[in-house]
Amino acid sequence: MDELAPTIEAKSDSRKASFAARRGRTPGEYHVLLSLPNAGDWKLTIISGFGPSKVTLLPIRTIEPGAPAPAALSGFDRGHRLFVAKGCAMCHAQAKVPGSGAVKAGPDLTVPRLGSDYLKKFLADPSITPPRGDMRMPNLHLDEREIHALVAFINQERP
Repeated sequence: MDELAPTIEAKSDSRKASFAARRGRTPGEYHVLLSLPNAGDWKLTIISGFGPSKVTLLPIRTIEPGAPAPAALSGFDRGHRLFVAKGCAMCHAQAKVPGSGAVKAGPDLTVPRLGSDYLKKFLADPSITPPRGDMRMPNLHLDEREIHALVAFINQERP
């Protein structure tokens, strides 16, 4: 959807900040630059501007300038975050994501049932599978690292 006015609401303890998104290069693509005022654990909520829809991401930790970088997330943990952030949780239920599957447009992904090779191809190009009824999985234009992380989460490939 190209005519929305999405915002990001950030909360950490009693602190709050809000950021407006701007349109990207392609229809339905939006970007926002966050500059959070303090280090800490922040909950980000994407308020899409499409009716009452909003998605709260898993908390992120920000650090003070000059502090050592945190350890990189495992593929599984990065995939978990992407599953929420990319909107997968809207259409697909997954037991590790409370509130997921609200639209019930896609299959439940709690139990792994797709081979990793097929899943990688499908996430790169969802058109390889016919739509379910009038529903089709959108192409999220995932990069290779995102695809590997999502496959690790969906197929429960823990480090």
